[in-house]
Amino acid sequence: MFNFSIPRSAIENIIFPSIANQEAAQLLSILSQLEQTQWLSEAELLEYQFKQIRPLLIHAYHTTNFYQKKLDEINFNPLQELNLGIWQKIPILTRYDLQKEGHNLISQQPIKSHGNINFTETSGSTGQPVKVAKTALCNIFWRGFSLREHLWSGQDHQQKLAVIRFAGVGSGIGNPPDGNIIPNWGSPLNLLYNTGVAVTLSISADVSIQAQWLLKHNPHYLLTYPSNLVALAEHFQLTGEKLTNLTGIKTISEMITPKIRQICEETWGIKIKDTYSSQEVGYIAIQCPQCHNYHIQSENVLVEVLNEENKPCKTGEIGRVVVTSLHNFAMPLIRYEILDYARVGDPCPCGRGLPTLTEIIGRQRNMVTHPNGEKRWAQNALDYRVYTDDLKIRQIQIIQKTLTDIEVKLVTEPQLTQDQERELKEILTESLGYPFNFKFIYVDHIPRKANGKFEEFFSELSR
Repeated sequence: MFNFSIPRSAIENIIFPSIANQEAAQLLSILSQLEQTQWLSEAELLEYQFKQIRPLLIHAYHTTNFYQKKLDEINFNPLQELNLGIWQKIPILTRYDLQKEGHNLISQQPIKSHGNINFTETSGSTGQPVKVAKTALCNIFWRGFSLREHLWSGQDHQQKLAVIRFAGVGSGIGNPPDGNIIPNWGSPLNLLYNTGVAVTLSISADVSIQAQWLLKHNPHYLLTYPSNLVALAEHFQLTGEKLTNLTGIKTISEMITPKIRQICEETWGIKIKDTYSSQEVGYIAIQCPQCHNYHIQSENVLVEVLNEENKPCKTGEIGRVVVTSLHNFAMPLIRYEILDYARVGDPCPCGRGLPTLTEIIGRQRNMVTHPNGEKRWAQNALDYRVYTDDLKIRQIQIIQKTLTDIEVKLVTEPQLTQDQERELKEILTESLGYPFNFKFIYVDHIPRKANGKFEEFFSELSR
């Protein structure tokens, strides 16, 4: 099904079959198992998940103040086998709980064989930043699922990869206009295989500079944020310039919409491969190699999609995403509400038993709230009428300030006329489903967040 590539051997003059070093052997062991477990039934996967979660629950009960109290409230018995009935009694862990009780969630008896403990902080895109403790073991699993993602994408790692993303300290991401050239695709792929070069550029570069940089390097693969991909697609449509080698595109970090997929296919004739992950728990879902479904990574997390009554959503329904990290014994995150929403899918026609999501809808803050309390998704609010030649809008960001007031930041050339503002108000009123009081603010540039992400709509009411 996938292109076979022999791992790099750690033994001199031994090429085939190769013999990996210890670090690479761990990854190959995980990958070998993942190649088999993906074909288990959903029921079999749940059985294995509960087998893994039971020692996690017992560890959390005996070594953290938070879970000892919470599990005592439901009369948890460490000697009893775990089943769905017991599981659904465990209280949901909220982001507020994680902020307030973070120190009480950390295990007082970390398992030495799981390796050193490090802390990671979320970007705070929900307005509620959190800090999570993880072990070296968590990183090993992250690498394993990263390799699965690569295999599913079908990319030829001997070719050139271009990456345009946030340039954090020590990230290896180069500053514009030249960017950086790296001799390989980086971890974990370079631990196993010889790869082609990777070229990197900071997301801070203007779109026109990004486009010229891409034309210069003419990569086979591109990895960037969905919002940046749209800007690049619009630029290439306008100029008519071609990336003649481009055969694959991956998106990260932001939510992807059908409109983004459409403009990508119109511009380059390429279907996007997307991944759903979080800093707190790592890989959550990876897009199916055969279709647009997202396969939940059941070997890494238990995912529940719940309605407002905390009942599991049925196929086609949208609900809150609640995740349990199976392997983080340093800071157990059990039934953690991550503040994302997703739509439950049917079993995938590809035959994999990994449960599916058909859409990752967005963050709670991406919902617009009407004065009567009704909420609706604003993720797809900005249809193409906003970007017509008549309005000449280069950038737009919509922020709900109150139940009746919305601020609209605009980058335009030139500033909109009164008639054009009236036209834009009509489009936004129809898209958002209510005649809000729109305040237009003209700016030279709308910056991305410090982590490189960009949201066209967000509500300050959900903070």
